Amino acid sequence: MNARVYMCDPATYDLVYINQAIYRDFHLPEDFSCAGKKCYEVIVGGKEPCEFCTNHLLRRDKFYMWTYHNALSGLDYLLRDTLVPWRGKNYRFSMSINLSEYLDRDIERNELIYREASINDALAIALREEDPLKGIQKMLWKIGSELNADRISIFERGEEQGTVSNTYEWCRNGVEPMKAKMQRVPLTPCFLYDTFREQHIVRIPDYEAYLAEHPHLEHYLPDIRRFIAVPLKISDKIIGHVQIVNPKEQVFQASSYLMMTLSRFIAIMIRNRDAARELERMSQRDQMTGLLNRRGLSNYFMDLPKGIPCAFFFGDVNGLKRMNDEHGHEAGDALIKTVAEIMLQAQQQAGKGHVFRMGGDEFLMIVEQIDETQADTIQQVLREAFRTHHVSVALGTLVSMTPIPDMDAIITKVDREMYKDKGKKKR
Repeated sequence: MNARVYMCDPATYDLVYINQAIYRDFHLPEDFSCAGKKCYEVIVGGKEPCEFCTNHLLRRDKFYMWTYHNALSGLDYLLRDTLVPWRGKNYRFSMSINLSEYLDRDIERNELIYREASINDALAIALREEDPLKGIQKMLWKIGSELNADRISIFERGEEQGTVSNTYEWCRNGVEPMKAKMQRVPLTPCFLYDTFREQHIVRIPDYEAYLAEHPHLEHYLPDIRRFIAVPLKISDKIIGHVQIVNPKEQVFQASSYLMMTLSRFIAIMIRNRDAARELERMSQRDQMTGLLNRRGLSNYFMDLPKGIPCAFFFGDVNGLKRMNDEHGHEAGDALIKTVAEIMLQAQQQAGKGHVFRMGGDEFLMIVEQIDETQADTIQQVLREAFRTHHVSVALGTLVSMTPIPDMDAIITKVDREMYKDKGKKKR
């Protein structure tokens, strides 16, 4: 049959049967054996049970129906799962169809044209943007306008456990933005994440009636009549969700399918955004020491507050070439790291600021809100630390008020002070 069928033990996840349709979808060899295989290994390519496993929802007297995008096969499935008795115990019986094939076959009897056109338009608008942030925002604008919704919001899980924060929002004209108020929202009153495990999508056509049936839920958004929410997943892990408030009643059902599809692309765009941020972060860091580099210095300069005294300490490591020649580059790298750690510790003790690796053996330390007297004290602390660690560093110091219009000019000045110190060391 064309439907995909597999059976497994819901207690152990041991796979006991797959049919030929599954062989085709997952490109399994003809001599493939289920023996010793777990369902999540073969069906989703995972190393542990799926976060969205429906075993706990299954009964012998009914089928549980749901949709799922399988990243391994790249296909969307409509699944019907139940429990069947076999060999004295209950086994999971799962039968699914490729949703795309099903919809293609019935294109004239559903709203697929609307769905595909909307998806294509939203993606085209988003992908024109090189900046993923702008792309996501434009996608929300297109979807919100298409659905005549009041609000579309993206929530992402943050570093604070058990919370989500609103990172993107589109609002129809006249609707009050809520993004600023929707930060670090506890997952418990949000209620969605438990529901995602059971339904994979939350559709509430009458929100007032829903709240009346669930009085314990917190009404955390105003003026909701209809509500749709879908999870954002990367590698089958929920990273957040998208929610639509008050889409047009005539397209409520179609908007559910629309968001189930677009949510995958939104998750990919968020992943690309995070990758771009990481690349940007790495481009501003020196890989050996972890300090900011010259590019990081340029961004730091632009963000310096105006009207404050800043102390600049320029250090040049003496004897690096000799260390490399006589003891090897590993010893030279260790010397660089030692100087970096000394300057970083001194900066952290002195106050707000940063340390930058300017080149092979050159370092710049900036400390904010420091006057001449305090700068002299920090310089003495640095020199003592260098002596203690048996490293030789020529050091120049300069204090200047912000704003500093020419970054290179200030670096040149403190560099000259460093060379004066280097000359003293040679004498």
